[in-house]
Amino acid sequence: MMQQFPGMVIDPYVITYVHLLGGTIYTFDPIIYILVRKTNRKRLVELFCGTCNRDNVPAQK
Repeated sequence: MMQQFPGMVIDPYVITYVHLLGGTIYTFDPIIYILVRKTNRKRLVELFCGTCNRDNVPAQK
């Protein structure tokens, strides 16, 4: 993409920041997704199964 703008110079600190930000997001996004998904699943089970059959609610870990 930078070949389209041959006269454009980007500060190396900006490139470093973008790579650091991208790596951080790439690393922590799956962990956060798993934690949020597990929390939401527990809330949904409590919402739907807790009101209709309180005796047969699956145990949450």
